[in-house]
Parts: sequence; C-alpha cells; structure tokens
Amino acid sequence: MALTGIHKFVDTSQSSNGDGSSSNPYNDIDYACDQAPSSPSSESDRWIIWVRGLSSDISISDVISPTNNGSYNAHHMLIGWPRQISYSDYTVDSVPTGTDNLGINKAKWQFVDSVLTQGDNYWMGAEVTFTSGNNNGQTRMVIWFDASTDTIYLDFPLPNDIASGDQYTITLKSEFYDDRPTAPSGWDNDTNIMPVIDGGEGSYDMMNFFRKPYWTLANFELKNGSNTATYRIIYGLPIKCYFLKIHDGGVMIRHSSYTKHLAQADRIFLWDGTYYNGIHYSQNPILFTRSHFNRGNNTTISKGFIVGENQFLTFKDCTFGRVSQVAYLVTDSYVAARIRGENVIVDPNNYPSLSPTSNYRSPVSVKFSGFNCEPNKFRQWFNNGDIYNIDEDAIIDPPSGATTYIKMAPRAGCAPDQPLCHDERRYQASGSKTYTWKFYPVNMSLDATDLEVEAWYLDESSGTHRAYATANPSAYSDDGWHDLSITVNPAQAGTVYFKIKLKKYNTSGCYVALDPKVDVS
Repeated sequence: MALTGIHKFVDTSQSSNGDGSSSNPYNDIDYACDQAPSSPSSESDRWIIWVRGLSSDISISDVISPTNNGSYNAHHMLIGWPRQISYSDYTVDSVPTGTDNLGINKAKWQFVDSVLTQGDNYWMGAEVTFTSGNNNGQTRMVIWFDASTDTIYLDFPLPNDIASGDQYTITLKSEFYDDRPTAPSGWDNDTNIMPVIDGGEGSYDMMNFFRKPYWTLANFELKNGSNTATYRIIYGLPIKCYFLKIHDGGVMIRHSSYTKHLAQADRIFLWDGTYYNGIHYSQNPILFTRSHFNRGNNTTISKGFIVGENQFLTFKDCTFGRVSQVAYLVTDSYVAARIRGENVIVDPNNYPSLSPTSNYRSPVSVKFSGFNCEPNKFRQWFNNGDIYNIDEDAIIDPPSGATTYIKMAPRAGCAPDQPLCHDERRYQASGSKTYTWKFYPVNMSLDATDLEVEAWYLDESSGTHRAYATANPSAYSDDGWHDLSITVNPAQAGTVYFKIKLKKYNTSGCYVALDPKVDVS
C-alpha cells in the first residue's frame, strides 16, 4: 500500500534544484527539507522526500536541518530509497568454536561464509533463514558482519549449533520497500541499499531535528560526524526512525529537549563512537526495538547513554555487543531518570562489560528488568535510590542441599510502591518444564500475590517472538523455606528469561531470601 502524501525526490547527481516533481528532482537534501510546509493538517498534505542512493557516499559540508516541522498526526518523511536484496542457497563454510562470555556456544549464533564479500556491517539488519540442517526454518537478524573474517553474528542464539554445509537465505530489506512510488526517470532503483551520508568529521551537526520532531527518518547510513562532544550525528531524534546505521562520530544521537515527545526507533544500529557511543543527554523518552549497540572505541570516556531528568530509555528485543565499556548506562541528573530493558541480550562477543551505573552529583534510579548479563544483580526501577546487588548472608540456614542464598532487600531511599526484581536466564529445549525456587520471607508477612515469577519464552516454532507467563506461590506460613514454581512450554528451544518480583517490603530491612539453586522437572 502506497504511503499517503506528496512525493518529492532528491538526486544529488542533478546540477540544480528543481521543484520536486518526478521529472525534476531536487539535488540537495537540506534544501528539499526546507521546502516542506509547516504543520500539515493531514497525511495527504505532508511531504515524503525520497533520497536516491548513489554508487558513492553523499558528502555534506553543513547540517541537514528542516526549517519547518510536520504535525503530530502528519509528520513529514525523509526516506533513503529502499531496496530488497535476497540471496538463497548460500552455504555455511565453518563455525567458530568455543563459548562466549555468557557460556553460549558460538556455533549457535555465529558462522563464516566466504561468499559474503561486502564491507563491514553491510549485512547488519538483514534476516537469515536456515533452509537445511538442524535449524531448518529458523530466522534471526544479523547484528554484526565482520568483513575481515566473513563472519555473521546473529541477534539471538539458535536452538541448535550451526554446522558447516548448512544452507541459508539472507535478505536485506530496508523500510518502506513495499511503499515505493514510481521513481523519476533515470533513477537506478536497485544499485544501493541505502544512501550513505558522510559528514567528513566537520564542525557541525550532521542532522538537526531539534524542536522539529514531527518527521520520519528512514534508510540512511550516517558516518564520520565530529569527533568531539560539541556536535552530533543526529541532534533531536525524529518521532519515527527506521533502519538507520550510525557510526564513527563523537556523539551519535542527542535527543531533543523541550518537545517531550516519545521517539520510536526500530532497527537502529550504533557503533564506533569516539566520545559518547550512543545517546547523549536524552531529555525525552525513546523506545528502541530490534536495535543493536556495538563497540565503543574510547575506553576511557565512552559513556554510552546519558539520560536526562525524569525521562525513559526503553530497550525491547535489543542487543549490546563488542562494546568495550558498554554502554555503560549513566545518568547525569539531580532527579530520577529511568532506563529499562525487555528481552535484551548483552555481550554477544568479547566484552561482558555492561555496567549499569548511577553516578554524577546525586542518587538516581535505573531498572534493568530484562538484561541477561550479570544475572546475580537485583535491580529496581524506582523514584530515588540505588542499584541492588546480591547480598550473601548467613543470618538464616540455607535450604537443604544449598550452600548459600541471596537476599532481596531494599536500601535506603527505595520506593515501596515499586518491586524489587531478580533476573535469571536458562536454556530450555522445546517442551514443558517446571522451575522451582525456594524462598524465605524474613521479618515480614507476605500474601501469595506479593511474590511473583515472570517467564518470557519463545512461543513460535521459528522466529524470536516471545510470550510470557506468571505464577505466584501457593499458600504458606511466614517462617521457613517455601516453593515458588512456574511451568513453561516454549514452542522451540531457546533461552527463557525469568524475573522474580518482590512487590511488598518495607525499608526497615525486611527481605526475602532466595535459594539460587533451582529445581527443574
């Protein structure tokens, strides 16, 4: 179905700017954006500006910054000309051996194929579907492509090891491919997957949507921003972003202030940040889905994500990998900032270094509800306080067969209206299994609904879609060890993510002891 709006075209090979008609495209991206009308009243009045991908990068010497804004219900669109590339019957040459830092076989999410001769990260965002072997029918997204070794890295581990000789299809489809209009005469519709815009490390923001959030931005590779904290590759994230590759710059994205809009970003890939590898001073909420954040170059000052006051960064179905300081997610504010994750994979390669940190000036709050790294951390999303760590204690005797237990206990400043959370992850083959933890309420009285276990599991025979189930303990007394059980029946083998939530406690030191040895039946 075609997009509703007035279609305009940018072809930087043209000698002069035209009127935007199909026979006379603009030759300058910034100029075309400036012509878009202010606050269109309906989608039929908005501009959809298509930018032609060339055989060489588009070099810019100044900021691309729209003069006018769209509207909330009819935002303008700046789209790199989309294309679909698909190759079938490719064959795996070999697979890496050993395990990664999470103990997962590399053969479950990495493979080598010498037929992949493109440059680094050309295949990032592509889908790989296996057509033979033990993972036949399984689909995963490419989160990293290392051209020097012809190695593909997938977003989530497969149920079985990839093997030499396995066949697969690889498809790279940029956003709005099915919505392409009839292109101007002379356009080569299928030469490039997306326009590459090169900032040349200049002293300017590459794209500036500050206070102009009502735009859609899609299908661009943005590189070589300024190597300082002064200028950004994107300043002010548009309200909708799709399929952006952003790399080699000082500040990747600084989210716009004062607009208070939620930016939704799908398949955003950030890597090789030289100053802040990620989001710097996000003063508005952002929802990232199916995105990947990879490899910060500067190990001393690369801070990853800095979040402004009372705002939210949410990561859903995202991955962090090969980032030497990752993201260490930092908050820089006098008041609360909130960061949360759901179904997030961390460290799929070399550096198990996601270190959620709250520092700078005053205590702030961070919740990592779905991160699978550092499984021995308690985390809470609350209004003011600190991050929870496991506390091994010997105040009570551990359950039979256990040598230790962990304590879910609040620190000063916690908000009792928000739960304490403990995250675990376990690999499970398809079929039903029951997981049972032991818990012991200490110096407190709990109702059955005050303690809950939540499980996220794969609910399709292929793909990565997840469903969740919850369970509470059966009736129990307030003393002694009791069972907390949940039964999970995934449709395929894979990782199950568990979250144990303590919904009731008081800040005087009451806690629940949890036996880390889980019975599986």
